[in-house]
Amino acid sequence: MTFGEKLITLRKTKNWSQNDLAEKLNTHGSLIGKYERNESRPSIDVAKKLADIFEVSIDYLADEKGKIKPTHDNIFFNRLSEIEDLPEKEKEYLKFLIDAVIRDTKARKTYH
Repeated sequence: MTFGEKLITLRKTKNWSQNDLAEKLNTHGSLIGKYERNESRPSIDVAKKLADIFEVSIDYLADEKGKIKPTHDNIFFNRLSEIEDLPEKEKEYLKFLIDAVIRDTKARKTYH
């Protein structure tokens, strides 16, 4: 899948027009159209913004051979950053929940 095809797919999953995406990038819809038609490539700064907007990696956007799958790493890391700002009591509770889910998942794998 080309960069342009990925951009179209990602944009449509958000139900955004080219102009909607352009507004988020502080640019013009015509430029988004050029990206989607593979007539132009974004700068590294714009690619980073696109990756952040769509919560995928820059590697995923750039890979045209289909070797790199979209990840949700950005979502996970953004949540970790938010957790760091929580009070200690809430952090401990989240650690407890995460540990419980991991333990239960490992136990299910053992018995299946």
